[in-house]
Amino acid sequence: MPDQQRRRTRIWWLSGILAILGAGIAMFAAMELFVVTLVTVGLAVIVTILLGSVLAEADK
Repeated sequence: MPDQQRRRTRIWWLSGILAILGAGIAMFAAMELFVVTLVTVGLAVIVTILLGSVLAEADK
């Protein structure tokens, strides 16, 4: 049971981080900060992969 709770907590954290990164991407793109937008997109891709990994592990 603690493992399931820890996994659920990781899913919530990663989802929250992904939402914040999405808002950052929109904000940086609106301010035309191209390099910062690309770095933020790269971070969002990494967080998306981590989230997919946690969700796949939870699906087992």
